[in-house]
Amino acid sequence: MSALSLASDRRVPGSRLIRWLRKWKTFSLGLFLTVIFLLVTLFADGIAPYDPEATDYTTRFSSPSLTHPFSTDEHGRDILSRVVYGGRVSLVVGIGSVLLASIIAISIGLMIGFLGGRLDTLVSRLVDAFFAIPGILWAITIVAILGPSTRSALIAIAVARIPVTIRVARASIIAARENDYVEASRALGSSWWFIVFRTILPNCAGPLLVLVSLGFAVAILDEAALSYLGLSAQPPTPSWGNMLQQSQRYLHDSLWYVIFPGLTLFLVVLGLNLVGDGIRDLFDPRRNMNRPG
Repeated sequence: MSALSLASDRRVPGSRLIRWLRKWKTFSLGLFLTVIFLLVTLFADGIAPYDPEATDYTTRFSSPSLTHPFSTDEHGRDILSRVVYGGRVSLVVGIGSVLLASIIAISIGLMIGFLGGRLDTLVSRLVDAFFAIPGILWAITIVAILGPSTRSALIAIAVARIPVTIRVARASIIAARENDYVEASRALGSSWWFIVFRTILPNCAGPLLVLVSLGFAVAILDEAALSYLGLSAQPPTPSWGNMLQQSQRYLHDSLWYVIFPGLTLFLVVLGLNLVGDGIRDLFDPRRNMNRPG
């Protein structure tokens, strides 16, 4: 990169990001899918053509048409409306669980990584023990204790994400705590919490941001899995997981019933993963940022 282009990047805020978006087509595709998902979910009341819980048995299992673009289910409910409103469950659980897990786990990981000692050893061993059981099993156990609901699914997915977030936060602060700016902050008499949250955290935010961005797709898939098992949103409230569970009994009556919720889930998770991969590449200095995607 020439000195002129570097100077231009400094003079024009966002110019590097704009050029990066043009090169990384996969990230742009993921961003497009994610934005569409957010807009459709936030404005579901104006986008959905029908009440998602309204039944009309005269139109049950109808094929896609102008009246019902995504067809109807066994109760004559409009599948497009149910897919649109089902996105709200995924959005609430996905964002809520990731943010809750991040706040708790990053605070713990940074603290034990900076202080070290017996507390670090104890928490690290507990985290290792937690990894002996798959996260989805922890989530199922927690929902079974709390009772099936959207709130229970949010809490369960957040708890299942805490160990991996603690591990990444701890590794990030261990790599950064011996840097010169940390020693300078210590020499000035700063408290440990100021050093951790005001000095170290901004400088190791890259890996944590990548973990959080990729976590949204995992959380939405986990919510769909719990909903499929009947452990998240309860009928007649629509969610993509319970729609897939209900549709499997009617594959011979209407293949569209399973295609549209499944395809929507696939596209949303694909978009979030592409965005997460793009953010990872943005913060990874070893990758060629000018490579076309």
